[in-house]
Parts: sequence; C-alpha cells; structure tokens
Amino acid sequence: MNDPIPILHHDDLCIIVSKPAGMLVHRDAKSRTFEQLLLNTVRDQIGAYVYPVHRLDRNTSGIVVFALTADAARTLQATLTDASTIKEYLALVRGVTPERFESDRPLRNEAGEPRPSRSVFRTVHQYDRCALIAVRVFTGRHHQ
Repeated sequence: MNDPIPILHHDDLCIIVSKPAGMLVHRDAKSRTFEQLLLNTVRDQIGAYVYPVHRLDRNTSGIVVFALTADAARTLQATLTDASTIKEYLALVRGVTPERFESDRPLRNEAGEPRPSRSVFRTVHQYDRCALIAVRVFTGRHHQ
C-alpha cells in the first residue's frame, strides 16, 4: 500500500493535492500500464472521480488541482490558460545564479517543432552550492 497523497484543500468543486516527484498525473502515450498515477490514487483516496485541471511533469513535485465535475474542470482550465493568471514555481537548482534572468528560448514540442517560450527567474536565496529560485512562466510549454 502506498502512502496517501496529502490533501491541501477539498470542497464541492475541487481538490488540491501535493504531488510527489516521480509520479505521473495521468496516463500518457509513454506511460507503463502498471505504474501508479496521481489521478487514480486521488480518486481512490476520496472515493470520487476527479478531473485533472493541469499537470506537472513526472519528476516535479508540487500542487495539482483536480476538479470534481467536468464543468468545474472546464472553468478552472480556462482560468489557468487566461493570460492574467500568474504561474510561478519554486525550484532548487545547483550552482550560483544571477539575481534575475530571463529565457525566451523556443522549446520543441513532441513533433520537434519549436514553440515560443518565456520564463523569468529570480533568485530567492543563494546557498553555497545551490540556489532557491522563483520561476514565472508566461507560456505553458512541456518541460518549461
């Protein structure tokens, strides 16, 4: 039996959980049929179907929102894709980082085509061999 997924918020419309690194949010074309998925784990944990509003990459830990109805999922997804929604992440990285830097390097999609991408990085705290940085993404690209 696996440890339960930490629930950060739960109401009539959504459930917000803390995703561990190493787990897929939902099955994709490359996933193995026997691996544990966050969607299934949360569904089984609360005893209700859940709809993923967004995802995080397999090796990323963080907050994931699941809607409890299809209508709520559509509404929440529209909110996340709205340009006024701020998407900021914290990352622990190796090395010394500048106080602030930007990246607008295009990222390739699964077909290999370059897609515009923009992120702004800000060092929150510099340690001896690593840094805690805040990353604000302006485009929602795979592996951004």
